[in-house]
Amino acid sequence: MLARGAEIAAQYPDLAEWIDLGDSWEKIHPGHGGPGYDIEVLRLTNRTIGGHKPALLVTGSTHAREYTTPELVTRFAELLVSRYGIDPDVTWLLDHHRIDLVLIQNPDGRKRAETGLLWRKNADDDACTGSNSRGIDLNRNFDFMWGGAVCSGSSSSQCSETYHGASAASEPETQAVQAHMTAVFPDQRPDDFTTPAPRDSEGIYLDIHSFGGDVLSSWGCVGTIGPMPGTNGDDICALGRKYGSFTGYPARIGSTSPVDGSSKDFTYGRLGVPGYTIETGTAFFEECPTFETVILEPNLAALLQTAKNVRTSYMTAWGPDTLGLSVPALPVAVGDPVSVTGTVDDTRYGPAVGLCTSAPSPIETVAAAELYVDTPPWSGGSPIALAASDGTFDETAEDVETTLATGSLAPGRHILFARGRDAHDDLGAVSAAFLHVYDPSSSPVLDGVIRDHETGGGVAATVTIGPFQVAADGTGTYGLQLPPGTYDVSATAPGYAPAAVTTVQLDELEVRTLDMTLFPLEVVLADDVESGAAGWTAQAPWAITTEAANSPTHPGPTAPAATTRPTPTPP
Repeated sequence: MLARGAEIAAQYPDLAEWIDLGDSWEKIHPGHGGPGYDIEVLRLTNRTIGGHKPALLVTGSTHAREYTTPELVTRFAELLVSRYGIDPDVTWLLDHHRIDLVLIQNPDGRKRAETGLLWRKNADDDACTGSNSRGIDLNRNFDFMWGGAVCSGSSSSQCSETYHGASAASEPETQAVQAHMTAVFPDQRPDDFTTPAPRDSEGIYLDIHSFGGDVLSSWGCVGTIGPMPGTNGDDICALGRKYGSFTGYPARIGSTSPVDGSSKDFTYGRLGVPGYTIETGTAFFEECPTFETVILEPNLAALLQTAKNVRTSYMTAWGPDTLGLSVPALPVAVGDPVSVTGTVDDTRYGPAVGLCTSAPSPIETVAAAELYVDTPPWSGGSPIALAASDGTFDETAEDVETTLATGSLAPGRHILFARGRDAHDDLGAVSAAFLHVYDPSSSPVLDGVIRDHETGGGVAATVTIGPFQVAADGTGTYGLQLPPGTYDVSATAPGYAPAAVTTVQLDELEVRTLDMTLFPLEVVLADDVESGAAGWTAQAPWAITTEAANSPTHPGPTAPAATTRPTPTPP
């Protein structure tokens, strides 16, 4: 996991930094069973764009045995860096926001969990010394509402799973993350239980845990100290329900049982930033198929949506989402009108439980929508009205549209920002689309023919030119006029191996012909070895032998040597 974080930073130096926040307990105290590790944060943002950028901070593996959490955070990082410049929402998020990801907050404990131990805490050997119950619960060790005095949400027993440590923020892992929080987020409220954070506060913190399926917020001691101050409780419920609209996790104020000294209470209590514990999954040592098919995609979508809210975190979740913003997929000529369509939806909220059930409903009638070209609203962009497609804004979800004039747009790629407003005057999160414009009098043309290598005849194929796709007809002919630039070009067709040419430079006034040849696929060997066909014999565990492949009763080609895979070790 740590190597992957460093690799991402090396692979995408304009988008990522791998920053050392401090050392784990065992690295500071060598000779206690492990080498120790650095506490690292993967910072993702477009480093070529300056200015103030509000932040989303996500931590994984606070509790070592919770396997889902660092994997989800790492996959989120991979999604962001790999889709930058391709996905318009990912692109504007990294251009205008900062996303900090601590893949593993508790590396010493994680290393022990990798041996199969249900290890929760860090590896501090000064607590419950020499046992597998040693260490401090890092999510009871933060320096706000610490020590069990408020609601008995932690233990003073050193061998307890919820031992809070000898003092607040006693652990180096806590100190590293806590110091990073105060560096990332501005301090937006006093350190009491009664003063609300301003509604225009920025920043969001998510601590990913497993398992259970919940969106838990401050206060961890809500039953003892009373409700969240001001309207922050309602705001936090709305934002938590937005996460739950993708995952089905219910949002609640507080935790399922009393908690003190938690990271989410530190970010809200000390800094005024809404903090959440996201309980994902169904087990500590989650099975990979469950993670891949049930947990991963809904949580990635929820993380992306949450990142859109960090500029005004208490306000934006009340507004409608803009979905399916659509513009022409191929470049349009300067001066040609462009149809822009989408849907503004104020219904996307997940379930609520506990105190969140009494919060006002965030669902309202959509009242308006607006579009911005290249300059987002927070940077002074000029709004262009989007009209309701049916003529009237009177539903909680509305299709919207406009015809965009392009006469003043320069050739190249433009980004369109859209957002909606509901009847309560709440503005929703921005969504984006890319629009590509070319000058028909000077932009280059790329054309050619896709041919079958065996026959020389044309092949109906899909030709991908950078972000654009065009169809080659039955004669194999394709062509496209597009903005100047450097493009990777590929051709694919059923029954053929793909072909590709990288870094094709297209300059103004250039007409480039690029023919490509596709090799037809042929079946060289097809054998269902696991069924025993042609003399193959399947054996457990994970072995396939060929002992009978050339026997008199099973004649056939000479088989390769037997392949043996080790029996998987349970996690």
